[in-house]
Amino acid sequence: MIEKVDKAIEKTERLKKGLMQGLLSGKLKVVESNGQLRLKIRDAKEFGISPIGEIPKEWGVVKLKQIINEINNGFACGKRDENGIVQIRMNNVTTDGRIIFDKCLKVPKPQDLSNFLLVNGDFLFNNTNSYDLVGKSAVFKGAPFPCTYSNHFTRIRFKTELANPDFVLYYFIILWRKGYFKSVAIRHVGQSAVNNIYLLNLMFPLPSAIEQQKIITILNNIDNQKNLLETQKERFERIKKQLMDDLLTGKRRVKL
Repeated sequence: MIEKVDKAIEKTERLKKGLMQGLLSGKLKVVESNGQLRLKIRDAKEFGISPIGEIPKEWGVVKLKQIINEINNGFACGKRDENGIVQIRMNNVTTDGRIIFDKCLKVPKPQDLSNFLLVNGDFLFNNTNSYDLVGKSAVFKGAPFPCTYSNHFTRIRFKTELANPDFVLYYFIILWRKGYFKSVAIRHVGQSAVNNIYLLNLMFPLPSAIEQQKIITILNNIDNQKNLLETQKERFERIKKQLMDDLLTGKRRVKL
């Protein structure tokens, strides 16, 4: 059963990667019919040449600095404080854009705490990490407790009427998978870094706010399917472990 779920997860991940590439390049577009969203291949004549290559004619090309309200790096802290505040660190952000809270560290509250508190929709860019991991990103969706972020992250707040943070995240994930961020990072001993000047001047395609939301809806649906499968796998693994424990301790016997 677990093997079947694993195969379904792999299939869903392959589907998501293909859809991300098609939707974010504009080769696939989302159309609405009878209240339902469906995918359609864009005709070649709908594309035009832009500074970053061929994209749909109705899309724009922007620099990051044109669509943000604020950009700010986090704070460094080597201390621990159980009565302090949660600080998001490199290990809390996955390469597929999720924030994991089960291994969070608490640090002393900085004097200027309000400058580092995360709010719903904040975009976190991992500006410093190993050569292979630098550039992974996530969007903060809230937490049961206040959160801050380390100096290894750059927090970006977008002009949401222009750019949806989730759309930018999906685009950044594609860039990361292609090795784009590590190719432009400054390499140090054991670490690589992407500075804010480069980040602010990064150019990327931007469809209308309506099309961004349609793309997000399609990709979020795939994410939800994958999350359900992963939850199912975890449940099967717990059942398997409990069964093995019962057999080993004699709580459950096998009839011969």
